[in-house]
Amino acid sequence: MAAANSVLIVGSGIVGQSLAVGLARRGIGCEIVEIKENFDIVGAGILIQGTGMRAFDEIGVGDDVRGVGCTERTRVTFRDVQENIVAAIEADEDEGPLPVGVSFERQALHEKLAELVAAEGVPVRMGTTVETIDNGGDAVDVVFTDGTSSTFDLVVGCDGIRSRVRAMVFGVEEPEYSGFVAWRYIMPRPADLTEMVWYWGRVTTIGVVPIAEDLIYLAGTSAEPGNPRFDRAKLPEIYRQRFSEFDHLIPDLLAQVTEPDKVVATPMEQVILPPPWHKGRVVVMGDAAHATCPFWAQGASMGLEDAALFVRFLTESDDLADVCGRWSERRYPRCMMVQKGSYETGKMSHSHEGDGPKILPPPVREMIQKQMNERGQALAAPY
Repeated sequence: MAAANSVLIVGSGIVGQSLAVGLARRGIGCEIVEIKENFDIVGAGILIQGTGMRAFDEIGVGDDVRGVGCTERTRVTFRDVQENIVAAIEADEDEGPLPVGVSFERQALHEKLAELVAAEGVPVRMGTTVETIDNGGDAVDVVFTDGTSSTFDLVVGCDGIRSRVRAMVFGVEEPEYSGFVAWRYIMPRPADLTEMVWYWGRVTTIGVVPIAEDLIYLAGTSAEPGNPRFDRAKLPEIYRQRFSEFDHLIPDLLAQVTEPDKVVATPMEQVILPPPWHKGRVVVMGDAAHATCPFWAQGASMGLEDAALFVRFLTESDDLADVCGRWSERRYPRCMMVQKGSYETGKMSHSHEGDGPKILPPPVREMIQKQMNERGQALAAPY
């Protein structure tokens, strides 16, 4: 018998929907509440690396989501402003312990997961979230913002970086600004673009990520002390200016950044929640527990691992306290490795002394390639 048979999932993002499918397919009753009225996601793509695809596979949705993503067998290169290859990651599903990563248009991934949730008969209430949580000994009594109430064996907060569940149960409300801003824009894919490429500049980096046969997203990061706010009408102009040091294919792509409503410019924030990530019959996972900077492109993957492992533990034991304790102890060190390592990578790749371009000599490139190889080995370890 599972340790919980009625689960409320707060938040209907990638982690919440994946958790719901995983639970439902194993006979555990669950439902979702989501504060947003709809999920119209503009201008954003996402790369789910092999770590996340492995978790999708364990949950049982890997093949489904691959069908809406970009799964070309190619490599990822990291280059400086003179096109020198700083490091490269080969993507070949026939080699290595992890499946190939997949890049997605976020809207397409969300819609596929929503389709899978609906197919399992999981109730989803949009425009609703938790108002109060009474985290009792034998059950959790919840009052919702629509005035209704219910009782559950378990509540799981998958409600993102500004998690209401985290604030109410763990007392941690606001994330921490990291010093960086992410810039995103979806546009037509150049016919000759065959690989994912990232360019490193002085205090900015920019990547070109295929997300479909005919689409890419242009993903930039700039160091922005003080967490500035930008005039939305000027976002295309600011985007183009921030990344004007780059040459080769970037200027032609930046010229297509023209529509303010399609620019996604967001401060990169982190959540550093001390363990344990459970209290009584309430658990937080994904960005609600450990939101991280994206420089390792592992944020969503860590949340998917959270969900897959929790489903595994929940179906193996009838002792909920033991499940939550083992899960938190297992996840915390791995997620902190990613969070700290990603932040350090961000600081390293967005700083430069001197007035000239940021050119990395061969010994530095060799060191970075070695670090990436070691990182890949650590991430390939069981979660």
